[in-house]
Amino acid sequence: MNQSELVDKIIAEVSGVISKAKTVKKLDKASIGYLADVIQETIKQVEVVSSEVKKLSSKQKLQLAIDVLNKIVDIPYVPEFMEERILSIMISVAVEWMNKRFGKNWLQESN
Repeated sequence: MNQSELVDKIIAEVSGVISKAKTVKKLDKASIGYLADVIQETIKQVEVVSSEVKKLSSKQKLQLAIDVLNKIVDIPYVPEFMEERILSIMISVAVEWMNKRFGKNWLQESN
């Protein structure tokens, strides 16, 4: 599968939380919470796809998650080039939190 096909596969899997992301119209507490849910589900699905399809490096998984989120989330008033960087930071922080909270087996623990 190429990157675009992987993105579409993950989007199909996270469709349940995508509707939350569509409600992000301003940067308030509720919207950030919705975005956090979408990021967490996207990270989980990137891990699932990575193990099912092919083993991806951490850098490839990060880029895949950015591509997925960039396709379904638009952060208001933020130019696209900055949005990618913000999403990258948010993903990295989420992965770090999941690693600290659940350890190396967080995919199994957080389900």
